[in-house]
Amino acid sequence: MTLRQNGMGSRRGVLGAMRRLAKADAGNFGIILGLSAVPLIVAIGGAIDYSNALREKAGVQAAADAAALSAAKFSGTDEKARTARADMFFKANLDAEIDIKSTSLKKVDGSWVYDASFSMPTTFLGLMDVKKLDMSVQSAVKQSDTPLDIVLVLDSTGSMQNYGKMAQLQAAVQLFLDNFEDAAGAAKIQVAMIPFDTQIKIQN
Repeated sequence: MTLRQNGMGSRRGVLGAMRRLAKADAGNFGIILGLSAVPLIVAIGGAIDYSNALREKAGVQAAADAAALSAAKFSGTDEKARTARADMFFKANLDAEIDIKSTSLKKVDGSWVYDASFSMPTTFLGLMDVKKLDMSVQSAVKQSDTPLDIVLVLDSTGSMQNYGKMAQLQAAVQLFLDNFEDAAGAAKIQVAMIPFDTQIKIQN
């Protein structure tokens, strides 16, 4: 009888322990907190990654603005040279650590448009298998069609006759004017040359 009672008591003890385990809720908070921690970290970290990417995008945008401006100011007709100049200005104003994927320069409706795309590596979003953020910027600068009037005031005093100064002056003027030759909008550029000896009189 004793053995039978001991066996029944053991079964009751096991069943009682299982019932108590099923009703226990002391560890639920820790389990829930652990499960919610990962998406919470990813959400906060993702915001940090995106904020860093936007900060770098601002820097790339400034570099693209400089590139488009240099392309619009280029006075030659060699488009390869124009693109090379724009790329040079872009790289000069860019953080060397940024991974640039591509750049391009094109003319659209009288404006020079510079496009650039780049990638930003992520830290927290990598937990969601997002290794990088792909972003792009665009800058457009319209080439001015306003007529340009240039006035050159040239020294023709007696001292300019010595040591080849007059020849050097003429060469300098020619070099200056050559910069506008065959340039876009060159027909809208007017140049006036005013020599002076001892004084200049301006009349209304």
